[in-house]
Amino acid sequence: VRFDDVPSDAAWIEVDDPRFEPVRVVDFTPGRRVDAALVGRAGLTLDVRNREGRRVEGHGVEIVAYPDHDVPRTFVVASADDPLVDGRVGGLVGGTYEVVVRRGSEVAWARIEELGDDEVRSISLTLEPVAVVSGRVLDSTGSAVANATVRLVEPGRENDSLGIPVVPSRSFARPGADVRIEHDRAGTDADGAFRFEVVRPGSYLVLAGMEPEPLAQSETFDLRGGGTVEGLTIVRPAGARV
Repeated sequence: VRFDDVPSDAAWIEVDDPRFEPVRVVDFTPGRRVDAALVGRAGLTLDVRNREGRRVEGHGVEIVAYPDHDVPRTFVVASADDPLVDGRVGGLVGGTYEVVVRRGSEVAWARIEELGDDEVRSISLTLEPVAVVSGRVLDSTGSAVANATVRLVEPGRENDSLGIPVVPSRSFARPGADVRIEHDRAGTDADGAFRFEVVRPGSYLVLAGMEPEPLAQSETFDLRGGGTVEGLTIVRPAGARV
């Protein structure tokens, strides 16, 4: 923000926005840049427990913000060495968020819709083993395909098919759009094997190959905390390159 014709004897600059805590800058010189940190009024209080219902401390926390008209952004707000105080995540503005909690090989996930500008919402999360998806990519003769690109994809919510666009999860795309959402990507090893660790519960499929080459895909499957999908076999079309 630029202000012109600021009087030389001005006493302060004040930022008054209902989304943020009040900011007053009293030490400034007209004609020079003034920086002020804006701290949102909204927040979350996380209650993280294990499968036995006991409260868990010392976990990492990532927040994914989904701002309007911009790409999602990920922030690490806590770690085992720098935990949250009383489970509180502050400084947020109203909007949509995802929360990912990690502790060792366990994870918990939640999506927060329409957090108010001055709302502090309580969220309960239960840690579960990380879900795993694994399998192999073969060619039309049954031989392993090494170094093939495989993608873990959320199917389109409307008219899902092999031909619809695939976009990264950290994009403008929103659930419900006529697209597939790519959540992870890997390459196959010498035996054609691949493996994904999945944080977010939901419906997925695995795509082998990259456009514009012919693609192959698995069946759609559902994943929940601690679930596994093993032994997937994806056969690449004849003539497709890795």
